[in-house]
Amino acid sequence: MTWSLAALVLVVMTSPSSLYMVAERESVPLFTVSDPNVISIDHSDLAYTHVGQLLAIITYVTNGEVYEKQFTVIIETRDKTGITVDLQTQNGTVNAESQVEVAVLWRPQEAGEYEFRTFAISNFEDARILTEVRNLQWSVSDLT
Repeated sequence: MTWSLAALVLVVMTSPSSLYMVAERESVPLFTVSDPNVISIDHSDLAYTHVGQLLAIITYVTNGEVYEKQFTVIIETRDKTGITVDLQTQNGTVNAESQVEVAVLWRPQEAGEYEFRTFAISNFEDARILTEVRNLQWSVSDLT
């Protein structure tokens, strides 16, 4: 029986932003954030989000590496013109091969179209980008 060496070997490479596992031609980041998601604090139906409603913007930080990692998650809210209307951060540590949920609260002041953007950096003193930017489009309606 013969084996293809390319099919058996996994190469771990270090990039400036994160570690990546390379299997044949596909690279998979080992440290990621999920797309942001929106949940209601009062458990109301999110098919209709309105001005003044308290919302939680959540993302999941996944660490596929073999050691714990500290991070700062940035959750940004932009209006339809691309202007940042809210910017919040959360610091944390995620254990090796684990996942943690990060959430921030947001109360929309105006109706409109918004974009939530999340990504992780190492910290503010030695700011290395750890993940790609993930985003979600969201609509907010008037209360009436």
